Amino acid sequence: MTLWLVISNMRLQLFVILLTVGTLGIHTDAALTVEVLQSVGGLPPHIVGRFEEPIGFQQTPGGPYYVFDRRGHTVYAVDSDKTTVIKLVEIGPELGRIVQPRGFDTSPTGAFVVADAPRGIERVQIFGAGGLRLGGFTLPARQRTAALRVDSFVLNGIASIQYAGDNLLISHPESGALIAEYSRGGVALRSSGRPVFQKYGQDGRLLYERHIEGVEIDRSLAALPTRWPTGRVDDRELPLVTPAVRAAAVDGGGRLWISLMEPATYVYDGQGDKIRTVQFRAAGVMSPTGMFFTDDGRLLVTPGCYDFRP
Repeated sequence: MTLWLVISNMRLQLFVILLTVGTLGIHTDAALTVEVLQSVGGLPPHIVGRFEEPIGFQQTPGGPYYVFDRRGHTVYAVDSDKTTVIKLVEIGPELGRIVQPRGFDTSPTGAFVVADAPRGIERVQIFGAGGLRLGGFTLPARQRTAALRVDSFVLNGIASIQYAGDNLLISHPESGALIAEYSRGGVALRSSGRPVFQKYGQDGRLLYERHIEGVEIDRSLAALPTRWPTGRVDDRELPLVTPAVRAAAVDGGGRLWISLMEPATYVYDGQGDKIRTVQFRAAGVMSPTGMFFTDDGRLLVTPGCYDFRP
């Protein structure tokens, strides 16, 4: 159904998470207890209150924080002292602005990328640290369809994008491949699409692939309908199944974190073995919709723009 693309910039390794609900071999893992991580801070409430739907909360090494507000069609910068907020990119269909945004990611230099869809045309734009547009491209025109949403998730179009150095990694199943790598100029370089999570080396060589297993995801699979329900988008009926994964990220040690729809997050080591099951608590129990590891090892989480020390 959906996938998330995660880059470990420090190790230059690519994890591809391709979770096709109902196709995985699932087993109960009773050996790992659930650890509770309590928030140690985050952006102040009076700042978070300015955002309508923050689904991206990231920070450059030693620099400002970035907040991607999808419903507000805006990218914000917050200074490192968490006192000042400025708008870097605002709403609009013209170049240098964003409308109907779907994906967001930053680079260590402070540059960032936003995927949006003005008039249903899927577009990728690259911005410098100050919000100045550096370049971008549009994807080949296909049958235009409004965004299909489940809660805070967009299930079609460019729902996920990663800034991988000189190239961009895009989740775009409608293209015929679940993940595609593009140059900054919009040239398609390679693609992939197998229903597991996979780890690749810098040269593109497959290192391993693993299934996602655990009692928490067992409950999600047990609740799946025997027939796909449908949802209406632009007067069309489309099959619709709630995704099982909410977000994913790779920490500085090469460990893969996968947030489930259930309030649990699985952590896998560099060899693909599950080593932790984690639950996040801030104002209450939460399931992250976005996760980002800072250069000093902190974990920034949305919604709520919280800070954890895993």
